[in-house]
Amino acid sequence: MSYRKYIFSIIFIAYTLFVISQETILCPLQNEVFKIENSINVPIVTYNGDNTISLTFQDNNATEVFSNYTIYDFYQTFPNSSETLQKYYNITFDTNNLLEDMFASVPADIIVYSGSAVDTTNFPFKTDINPTIIDNLDGNTYRLTKYISTSDTNPCSNTCILLDVPEAFSFIVSFNYDTTEEILYMESYEPTTCGNSFLIGLTGGNPNFIGNTDDTLQLWNTTPGVSAVYEDPQPCIGFESQVFSVLGISCGDFNFGNIDVQFDEETESFQFYREHILFGYHILEFSSTNLSVMEDVFKKTKPFQIEGNPYLQLSNQNNQTIKIEIFNTSGQEIIKSTTFKENSLDLSNMSSGLYFIRLSNLNNQQKVFKFLKN
Repeated sequence: MSYRKYIFSIIFIAYTLFVISQETILCPLQNEVFKIENSINVPIVTYNGDNTISLTFQDNNATEVFSNYTIYDFYQTFPNSSETLQKYYNITFDTNNLLEDMFASVPADIIVYSGSAVDTTNFPFKTDINPTIIDNLDGNTYRLTKYISTSDTNPCSNTCILLDVPEAFSFIVSFNYDTTEEILYMESYEPTTCGNSFLIGLTGGNPNFIGNTDDTLQLWNTTPGVSAVYEDPQPCIGFESQVFSVLGISCGDFNFGNIDVQFDEETESFQFYREHILFGYHILEFSSTNLSVMEDVFKKTKPFQIEGNPYLQLSNQNNQTIKIEIFNTSGQEIIKSTTFKENSLDLSNMSSGLYFIRLSNLNNQQKVFKFLKN
């Protein structure tokens, strides 16, 4: 196993143990591991009072470089481990531009980025995105429709069959290419069914990572998003953590390398492949979707319940025929598709807790809502 996989294996185990005790799964910021060989080069941390910090190094160049970027956290990765592992530190920041500046201005004996291969002499950074990727994704909106976790060394080498995304979940993303920054931005179109939202920037694949630069993407920058808090770890944490790990923004990130992108023009879909630490791949399939009409149809519609009234209510139905389905947090269908009529769905036999309600009209335009039954 390569040096890189050893490092990721150690970090993965540590992160997994840490995340088990956490209530959120989405950490939409860059979090990388650095090595500081000499303790005199460990920076002084100043808390700014706005959830950011400043790092002051003995080396003025290092201090100046880090002062040009937003730094959110700095901590020792393995504080109670061996002397060797105690030299590793996690730094949370917003863009990989920091890495470019660090390699250009800060001597390697001050601080070393440990997320790359051992030889960082020619460490490549931002590279051009394949124009085909931009042409297919820029300005479009897609829905996550299929996924799989495979242990094959080559993704779907044996024609694996992807699984349908659970019916109760809605995971929709939009893409926008910034020609000035040469970054492809990927954003949650609306909060996911589990209540998470994110915004990330992607650039061409980095050759030091796994994959072919011509058709891969790497995470370049991130913006703090909304990470929901869960009492019940399923299904949101179980399902969405895999999705966010492929994108590189999961708190317990267990994927590494580039995102390999493959398109199917016939079905207007594309797949993201990314290797995971258990020597296989996660695969996500997104399908094209047009949401402009759906937005207008369900813009003001919302399911609710009036205290003392056992029946489900629906605001702003606007005289349209709407079918309704209700799922529990395990994705099981509690109420099968039925045409909604006022005071027709008695919820008194349903236990208190969180449910997902999917509405659809005669044009099969759909929207999923979270519903908390008291």
